[in-house]
Amino acid sequence: MVVVTLLGRELELIGKLHSYHGSGRFPASLWQPNAIYLDLLTVPIEEQARAPSQARFFVELLDEQPGVEVGSIKLVPEAWPASDEQPMAQLGDEIQLLSALPDKTTVAAGETVTVSIRWQVTAPLSRDLITFVHLGDPTQPPLAQGDALALGGDYPPRLWDAGETFADSFNFTLPAGLENGRYPLNIGLYDPATGQRLHVSVGNDPQPNNAYTVGVITVQNNAP
Repeated sequence: MVVVTLLGRELELIGKLHSYHGSGRFPASLWQPNAIYLDLLTVPIEEQARAPSQARFFVELLDEQPGVEVGSIKLVPEAWPASDEQPMAQLGDEIQLLSALPDKTTVAAGETVTVSIRWQVTAPLSRDLITFVHLGDPTQPPLAQGDALALGGDYPPRLWDAGETFADSFNFTLPAGLENGRYPLNIGLYDPATGQRLHVSVGNDPQPNNAYTVGVITVQNNAP
């Protein structure tokens, strides 16, 4: 018996099929040495599977060997969310930042901030990009940062296509010794192979160090 498993975001099980070869009409006991046989299997996908994502296929023979990853598919929602929002910033020619909202704007040193982001894709990408979320002067090394692939790597940018709109979130933790003050929060994208950032502009105005400042985080530590 062959087992085909489909895993989605965070390796959640979104599809599984157990089937005899040839739907039972051509059992393995009839196979000949050195022969190659084609089998067609259909794996239904769970309706609650989260999209978008890069879903991964694994195949195994029941009770014979561990599963082997054999490929992946791009899983998309039935319809992409419509958006008539004015973009906050343009990143390269391919991506627009629709919104970026931290879960809190006043924090103490050592706390973690989650930033919810909504992207809109205007043109296909040919490479993977890393999203950076940095705290501090955009022209200086960050005081805190949360750099990651989109959706934890479960929907890499090379799969993005024009017309797609989706949400993501990123976390960063403030260093324990960070002093009280107001610190800008900056967002952008860069190529991990070269470190080069996508050009960031608001209207016709380029942004310093190709980072868009979405707001300010106030660090307010309790007095000892």
